Parts: sequence; C-alpha cells; structure tokens
Amino acid sequence: MRGLIILLGALALMGSALAEQNAFDPEADFDAFWTLYDERYALFEVKGVDWDKVYDVYRPQVSENTTRAELFSVFESVTDLLNDVHVTVRDTEAGRFARSGGKSLGTGSFDVGTFSMELIESAYAQGGLTVLAGGTMRYGMLRGGIGYLKVDSFKYPTTSEAAADEIARAFADAPAVIVDVRQNGGGSDAVARMLAARFADERRLVMTSEERLPGEDVLGGPQPWHVGPVPGALRVPIFVLVNDRTISAAENFAIMMRAFPHVTILGETTAGAMADTFPVALGEGWVFGVPSNVLRDANGRSWEGIGVVPNLFVANTAAEVAAGRDRQLETALDFAETAGPRLLP
Repeated sequence: MRGLIILLGALALMGSALAEQNAFDPEADFDAFWTLYDERYALFEVKGVDWDKVYDVYRPQVSENTTRAELFSVFESVTDLLNDVHVTVRDTEAGRFARSGGKSLGTGSFDVGTFSMELIESAYAQGGLTVLAGGTMRYGMLRGGIGYLKVDSFKYPTTSEAAADEIARAFADAPAVIVDVRQNGGGSDAVARMLAARFADERRLVMTSEERLPGEDVLGGPQPWHVGPVPGALRVPIFVLVNDRTISAAENFAIMMRAFPHVTILGETTAGAMADTFPVALGEGWVFGVPSNVLRDANGRSWEGIGVVPNLFVANTAAEVAAGRDRQLETALDFAETAGPRLLP
C-alpha cells in the first residue's frame, strides 16, 4: 500500500524538520497527517471513503509555499469528507480548531434552547434533584412516583458506580424510570456499561467493537460487549431520552439500553459518533483526533454517521421550552404512567 512509502518519506522529512528546530514544513505535515489516518482510522469502509483518492486530490494542493492557515484549511476540507465529529484538527500554534461533520457541535453553543435543566427542576421534579458523581448525575422523582435520572456525562467511573447504586436504591419502588441523556457529550464507555447494568433484565450482548491496530489494513475480529444485571437492577419500564446533543459514550449507552426489552428510546436521532478516539500530535503544533474502532449494536449494525434512531421520535422546540414545556419529557411521562411498550424493535 502506498501508505508505507508515504510514511517513510514523511518520517524522513519530519526528521529533517526536527533537526531544523521543527521548522514548518507543509508537505511533510500533510503526508504525516494522511499517513496517520491511513494507518489508524477505523471507519473508512463505514464512511465509504477511498483514502488513496483523497490523497490524489488534495496532496497537489500543498506545496512548500503553502501557509499554515492554508494547510489548516486543507486539513479541514479533507477531514470533512469523513463526516465524523470525533475527527478533529487542532493547530496549537495559531489556536485554530475544526471538527469534521459537526461544526455546530464544535463551535456553537452545546445548549441550543431545546433543553432546560432549570425547567425540569422547577416544573417537573417533585422535591428537587439530588446531585451526585461530581455533578455528572442528578436524580429525583416526577409525578406518579416515576424516577428521573439526568446524566450529564459518562465521566468519573469511581464515583459514578457508587452514585448508580444509590440511584437504583432510590428507585426501588418506582413504577417506571426515565433516564435522560440529552445534552450529554459522552465520556467513558465503561461508565455507560456500568450504568446500563443497573437496568438490565438479564445478561445480553449489547454491542461489539472492532479495533484498527497500527499498520493493519483490516479491522480485528469483533469483541463482544455484554451487560448483565447487578444486585438491585431495575426491571420496570425504562424510558431513555436522547437528542442530537447525545454524543459518543452517551449514544453507546442508548445502544446498550435498547438491547433490553423493557427499555424505550424516545426523543431525536443522536449525533452519530460512537467510536473511541485518541489524540495524536504531529509536526509543529498539529494535534489530530483519530477514531480507532467500529462499534456495532447487538444486530451487527453501525450507527456511525447516522445516529441512534429512537423508538419514538419526539422533538422539542426552543419556543416550547421557553414557554415552560418539555414535550419529550412529558411524552416519556405519559408512556411511563401507562407502561406503554416499545413501538419499534
């Protein structure tokens, strides 16, 4: 594969650059960037992108006279082809940042007005919400004794486990539970699996992971992710709220949860960025985000670039939220009170 030839050339050029105090070398930087994704990015097949053709189109646009700003623009154009919000380009020298396939997620406000925690606390929660896990979880009761859990992120694995146990105990007598992962930017898949175990009915295959190892042209075999119930797991009807700001590990949590027959996913299609990602620094001040695996649901389907489709699609509007109504939460409450079944598999 041409990647090896380009890699050797890029390393030679980068070695010369290092010898010259890391002088900016746009051609070497582009080749190193292309090779990095050629060797490590896991989702070319899922995305339908021919990376060799990308090189043929964009490499001629870079010369020894290319400026740093121009090279950043080329990197941005190339990564946009992947339509993957986990793919990022950061120029630490100039303070520039770009995110593939999701500029609004990278540069706009995370809260776009269609969700309000303050509204939930003031208009729906009865007796307030208890904050746990370093501020990443809060829980309480809604009308009819229905449990409500808001997860802001899947971080802090140590404190989150103790918090999840406390929440499960608090909901032991609840007829149904609403788990809200809207406006959740992700975190650790291990935390997502840990929390899903508090709602599992039995041990089930929930996802698989296929890793792209350095230098390998094919993915490794699928590694199964199983989730089973822990003592005190809740088997009542569970409703998981999602929206387009449900991202990464939060999406994987939704995928895991939909493997259980007593769980309904409700809201809007999620962001569509599930893979695990690592940062790599190259050249003089460039840092790239590289997704390294393909995650699939229990049926073998990847939702990358698509997003998790809810069982029941319900959208909030900014006007409704400003007027004091959370339509998604209210719909989940209505279903919870009637123990309505999932509408789709």
